[in-house]
Amino acid sequence: MPPSQRWQAWLALTLPIVVMLGVSLIGRVASYVVGHTLLGMLGAAVGGLAAGVTVKRFVAHGKNNAEVVFGLGATTAIGVVAIGYFYLFYIDKDMQNILTPARNIEQMSIFVEFLTAQYAGSLWAQRLFPHLEQSNEEP
Repeated sequence: MPPSQRWQAWLALTLPIVVMLGVSLIGRVASYVVGHTLLGMLGAAVGGLAAGVTVKRFVAHGKNNAEVVFGLGATTAIGVVAIGYFYLFYIDKDMQNILTPARNIEQMSIFVEFLTAQYAGSLWAQRLFPHLEQSNEEP
């Protein structure tokens, strides 16, 4: 992976965390919510990385239709498990709190971290599967 892509991957993983820390400095969210959200963002990053690697390897560079279908199913399953876990078990407030700034910031931060981690995972997939770069060079 070229240094510019490595930089982009790390930026994608850390920028939502930096923004969350910035929001905490403004004081719009209680410190326990910030800590809880940062921990959730860590889990979202793991799920996002797994989804990004899977989609790059099996969907973008699938060797046949079976691999592409497997990639779509696996990526969907990873997303459902990762995001579903946060809504069912991790975000412990009831739906009446959906309009509070703390709940919105928590949900948005975790989801954005999941999405940016998918991008980072797709970049890291090229390092994990070097043959992906070779297949891009061939006509």
